[in-house]
Amino acid sequence: MASSNRFVSVLSLVGMFVFFGIAAAQIPEKMHFQGILTTTAGVTVADGHYQLTFRLYTSATASTPIWEEMQNVTVSSGIFSVYLGEVTPLNLPFDRQYYLGITVGSGSELTPRIELLASPYSLYARRAGDAAVGGDLVGRSTSATVVGLRGRPIDVAAPSTGQVLRWDGTQWSPAVVQGDNWGVQVV
Repeated sequence: MASSNRFVSVLSLVGMFVFFGIAAAQIPEKMHFQGILTTTAGVTVADGHYQLTFRLYTSATASTPIWEEMQNVTVSSGIFSVYLGEVTPLNLPFDRQYYLGITVGSGSELTPRIELLASPYSLYARRAGDAAVGGDLVGRSTSATVVGLRGRPIDVAAPSTGQVLRWDGTQWSPAVVQGDNWGVQVV
């Protein structure tokens, strides 16, 4: 373990990826992070276990983290690999820029903070948030309007309480069901 008077820096990032696999019908709230721990002289730290605290901030200079977790990390040849969110789920919206701060042991937070960047797949997925829709829907995914049912037009009038949509030969229209027969009815 590095002594309190020994400064350790993250020399470079080997990789940072957000995994978007589906497990148990949920997206894992974890992020893979790798780095290299070195002394201030640029020499990799000794192999061993180090206590690292990871914090996310909304700016490079913010004083209050919006997320935090501590992990005991195995370091080999200076390299470490962790899953952020392993201890505390990453339940942030990731709809803005975040910065990662790292503290080794009881030392000061390493500087500068690391700007989190998007993976290529997340940039592609971002477009789905307001994608054009088709088929029986028109508009954008954030404000789509239903204009058909199985390719047949729907009346613009909305059904009121007790009404159902019934095919009138040209479109689906709001109607009151007559009688108790929910089977095929002749209109």
